Amino acid sequence: MKQTVLILAKATSIVGILVILGSSLNPNIERLFNGFLPEQSLGFILFPLGYILGLILAWKYAAIGGIISLACLVLFHTWVASGRGNMPTNRITMVFALPSFLFYLTWRMGQYRTKQSTSERPYNE
Repeated sequence: MKQTVLILAKATSIVGILVILGSSLNPNIERLFNGFLPEQSLGFILFPLGYILGLILAWKYAAIGGIISLACLVLFHTWVASGRGNMPTNRITMVFALPSFLFYLTWRMGQYRTKQSTSERPYNE
């Protein structure tokens, strides 16, 4: 089960990164950065940079990477909400949370299995 969740986490992380990178290949992307304000750099650091960094880390360190990418998403949405006065209603961005959650779940499943296997060992002293 853990291996299946890990494969699903890796597959969805690849899709998420490709979607973000694919959207940056938009021929009109330079128009977005012409009016880029310094206060918007925090949002850019959180999403997509922090998110992608977290997913890349999650391939080696599932818990740390999953938490970083999920935290960047939450902080990005909080930052957007503070500027607009309400939370973003675009639900497609919530789909990006799936690989982060799956990496974290994989780590938790490993933690549970480790605790379970050590408690089932006979006491040999």
